[in-house]
Amino acid sequence: MCLITEVCFYSGQRKNLPQKGYRPDIVVDNKQTEYWGISFTELDISDFDTPTYAKAKFTFQESHYNEIHIDQKFRIMEGPREVGNGKILSIIQEE
Repeated sequence: MCLITEVCFYSGQRKNLPQKGYRPDIVVDNKQTEYWGISFTELDISDFDTPTYAKAKFTFQESHYNEIHIDQKFRIMEGPREVGNGKILSIIQEE
């Protein structure tokens, strides 16, 4: 399974824009203290503070796919620092 998301990375929080393979944690709105590992498998971003589409997978726990829903918002975290945010657009089964 994988997630189709819309993400935005904040200027001033990272030196460089993330690239394909970026592996931060996310904190989902209804799970406000749980950090979930995520891997961006497709990420073509050209500017900070600009929403862009990205494809991602949960890094460690397949069960997280059952705990999320479309339009759910999340924060992108590097340790305790929030570097961006996003929203889940769809959850798809990969071939």
